Amino acid sequence: MKVTTSTTGESQEDKIQAILQSLRTQIDRYNLVDEDARSKGDLLRSERIEQLMLEERRLSEANQTIRKQLKHYEKMYEKALKKKVKALKMHLEDGQQKLEVMK
Repeated sequence: MKVTTSTTGESQEDKIQAILQSLRTQIDRYNLVDEDARSKGDLLRSERIEQLMLEERRLSEANQTIRKQLKHYEKMYEKALKKKVKALKMHLEDGQQKLEVMK
């Protein structure tokens, strides 16, 4: 699976957010595609059942992979946000201390 995003000049959180959105979109738009050139009328019933089982298995595996990636990027995004919040808190505390010293 190829995920393409435009990430020039963006922060790490923006990159992760773009990847998350891309993965969510892929899950939402996942459609069944008939890859076999033969028409359904030409197939025997057992062949159609077998093809459907294989297609279901393939789609289930693809769905699991996408969900794992989504979970991975959500964790990365959460970590990045926690770091950003921690840095902002420290910056705010430093600013308050400087303000108290100046008073």
